[in-house]
Amino acid sequence: MIDYSFFSPLAYADDDEDDRMFFSDAMNEIFPGINMKLFHNGEVLVTYLLSTITNGIVPKVIFLDLNMPIMNGFECLSVLKKNTLLSKIPVVIYSTSSSERDRSKILEMGATRFVTKEMSFKKMLLQLKATMDDLYCNELNSKLI
Repeated sequence: MIDYSFFSPLAYADDDEDDRMFFSDAMNEIFPGINMKLFHNGEVLVTYLLSTITNGIVPKVIFLDLNMPIMNGFECLSVLKKNTLLSKIPVVIYSTSSSERDRSKILEMGATRFVTKEMSFKKMLLQLKATMDDLYCNELNSKLI
């Protein structure tokens, strides 16, 4: 059995309050012990990360929406990947976009995964569980190599 507390704390930035609530509800249902921080845009996330990184408090995985005001997912990912202390954190783009151009660009920029949001809660549960399982297996494999 996988110990998902490995991914605590987890961060999620999305400007849509309903999407943040559904994400939080889904993650809490699948992984009851996981600690999450939710942010309403990329700028707030980056500000938080830069203010807490000196204390060693960084998320183990970051989920980002692409289409946010102030600092969108592309801009946020760019900032994260330029910071040596934050660049190793797996970043999952979790967006309504299904554009192949967005997917290619975001993976080129260093995102770990690009996941198009499911609209039904049941499918979202399965999708998030599969994403976390994949991240866990990749992390485990990287430690073995």
